[in-house]
Amino acid sequence: MASETGPVEKSVEEEVEESAILLLRIHEVFVYKLPPLKGHGGRRAEEWDLGNPALTGTLSVVNKGETVYIQIFKDALTLFASAPIRVDDKRPLEYFLECCRDTSRYFALRVEDDKSKRHTYIGIGFRDRQSAFDLRAALDDQLRRITRQHEAQSISSDEDQLKPVEKQLVDLSLKEGEKIAVKINLPPKKEKDKKKSQKKKPTQSS
Repeated sequence: MASETGPVEKSVEEEVEESAILLLRIHEVFVYKLPPLKGHGGRRAEEWDLGNPALTGTLSVVNKGETVYIQIFKDALTLFASAPIRVDDKRPLEYFLECCRDTSRYFALRVEDDKSKRHTYIGIGFRDRQSAFDLRAALDDQLRRITRQHEAQSISSDEDQLKPVEKQLVDLSLKEGEKIAVKINLPPKKEKDKKKSQKKKPTQSS
């Protein structure tokens, strides 16, 4: 199924939250209950019974403030699961959305309950590779954008902290028409001549 990027028509629930920006909607996503992870070799979609998904729904990528959400809907108004990805979290994107080792169309998604903050992993997959690519691209672009905003705000904050110091500096430059007097203590003329004569050595005649 084709996915939508950029400004798209929002559902009633999304219009209620004015701060939410819809970045992507994919009209078909398969959801799976994940089996226990075997060893440390990563996830493999072939172990998920791909022909029998627990749910076929829609997926949205939404930005709210400094958090990006991957949302799975049963239908247009019923939210099934939400996966928040926070920019201030030092963990990589792969911690929240882990691609399977045997296919690029299936992922293990870290979902979190908004109230209890408890989390678990579910499997998600797409019929075509383009939808999987669109999901990764939308996340990468928005997370980089928020990171750049953070950096710009940090630079602006540092400049604001320097302004009070600049105000304390005294302007010592001369104004137009202003003169400065310099006093130099020079020895009297006789004393200078005496010192010069002392420095001259007498010459011996042959």
